[in-house]
Amino acid sequence: MRLLIVAVAIAAGLGGCVKKSASEAADEASNHGRYVGIGTYYAGRLWQKMVGADNVKDAAAAKLVDDDQIIVVVDSRTGEVRQCGNMTGYCTGLNPWLKPLSAAQAAPVKLTVHEDQLTNEPIKVQTHTSLSVPHDRAASKADTSDNAASSSAPSGRD
Repeated sequence: MRLLIVAVAIAAGLGGCVKKSASEAADEASNHGRYVGIGTYYAGRLWQKMVGADNVKDAAAAKLVDDDQIIVVVDSRTGEVRQCGNMTGYCTGLNPWLKPLSAAQAAPVKLTVHEDQLTNEPIKVQTHTSLSVPHDRAASKADTSDNAASSSAPSGRD
């Protein structure tokens, strides 16, 4: 009887073994899941200002103001991009693939000036403070580094 049970167990285990073709194995190896991480970003002040997002009835539940990171992922099947708060789980999304591109968006795009014509123009750099250290944290870091610098600086009195 024991031998029969062992034989059935071995047969059941080997029954699931099927040799896959090279293309099936490659597809399986390259498939790491449907959602692909783009990154995490600082939740700027505007994240808290979304209309209709803070309809939470539980007073202990996280609110948008509690989100300090935004997790951004893309759905590899549909192309939809979602950004979600790390504490609330509230997500917004966009899907650029829902509608075809307009003629103005199709490559090659039309430019008002070309790169080789910009040699004498000053470079305009856009900065986004919402993606950097928050102002309140940056100020506190500056205060502590200033204090550290002044306390470690020689006083000139020897």
